[in-house]
Amino acid sequence: MGIKIEIQKNLQKNIFDYSVRYKYLFVSLPIAVSKIYMKTKSLFKRGIKFACVVVLLLYAASAFSQNERGRVRTDSLRNVLQEAKTPEEKLAVLKELVTINRQALSAIDKALELEDDLDMMLQKIQVLRNSGQLQEAILVYKKLLALNAAINNKAFNCQMAQLRLLNDLNDSENQERELEYQNAQIASKQRQLYHVLVTVGILLILVFLLYRLYRRTRRLKNELLCEKDSLVESEKQLRAVKEEAVEANRLKTVFISNISHEVRTPLNAIVGFSELLVDDSFPEDEKIAFASTINHSSELLMNLINDVLDLSRLESGNFSFTIREWDAVQICHEILDSFEEKVLPGVKLTCSSSLESYLLNTDRFRMHQLLGHLLSNAVKFTREGEVDLSFETDPETGLSVLL
Repeated sequence: MGIKIEIQKNLQKNIFDYSVRYKYLFVSLPIAVSKIYMKTKSLFKRGIKFACVVVLLLYAASAFSQNERGRVRTDSLRNVLQEAKTPEEKLAVLKELVTINRQALSAIDKALELEDDLDMMLQKIQVLRNSGQLQEAILVYKKLLALNAAINNKAFNCQMAQLRLLNDLNDSENQERELEYQNAQIASKQRQLYHVLVTVGILLILVFLLYRLYRRTRRLKNELLCEKDSLVESEKQLRAVKEEAVEANRLKTVFISNISHEVRTPLNAIVGFSELLVDDSFPEDEKIAFASTINHSSELLMNLINDVLDLSRLESGNFSFTIREWDAVQICHEILDSFEEKVLPGVKLTCSSSLESYLLNTDRFRMHQLLGHLLSNAVKFTREGEVDLSFETDPETGLSVLL
């Protein structure tokens, strides 16, 4: 019994030493969940072990009580043996003692077969020593020492297993903490990556909007420049049109002035000589000359009006030609005949040409009008000499008229 208490004290001391030694190493272990799991897992086993221990304790108590009774009976028999005087009485007492020891040893062996109990072994040693079986007592004592060492080793192994379990739990907790830390780092990196992606997306959107704004601004600028160029060109055109209008107005004024002057001259001649015609003081030959002058002035006025009408048709785009095949030589002779009476005295009208006839696709009236203007100017500004109208053919240019 004392050895068992001493062993329990040693176990408690070892556990206390290990707990103090590893106090700071496993200060946060085991965690509550692991404790609950371990307690729940071993609850049934502990219950079974507790029941077995109770049965063994009851059986040990019964054996102990029997041993006590045997010891008391043995002590009484020893007293009887000392008091016995005859050998027969002593032999009977010894036989009874041997029987009692055998019964005690048998009970102890049965108890030891169920479980190696230190108290039982101590009692067996005591019985063997009392019975004089020292060799067997020594063997049981060696077995007791081996059992005590095995119990110590088992306790040490249990403590080491507990320490390993605590270490594993600590490693598990450290791994869980490391895993949580890594998860936190991953979550932080994911948040940073998300923030970076959001920032990059916002920057890309801003760059896209700025690019759109830049293109729109550039397009508007180009449109404004085009409008400016168009306005400048329109301004130039307006200035040119204005200048043309001013010039046209000036030319119109000059034209009206010239036309007025040109119209006034034949009109004055027509009006003046018409008044002279109705005057009876002039002879008939002079009136004939007056009538010829009025006729000439009328032709001049008619030609002037025709020129104005032709100019109006040219400006409006309604000027037209009637192209047919005409004899150019005949047209030239007709023009010369019409100017015979308009030349001044001392001026000759001649036509020199080697061609008798030349067919030409032209407008007879316009050709007559053109040559008439040329002859009119030539006759008007020729005071003496000759006005010669000639024409000749050229393979490249066709008909050439020379005045």
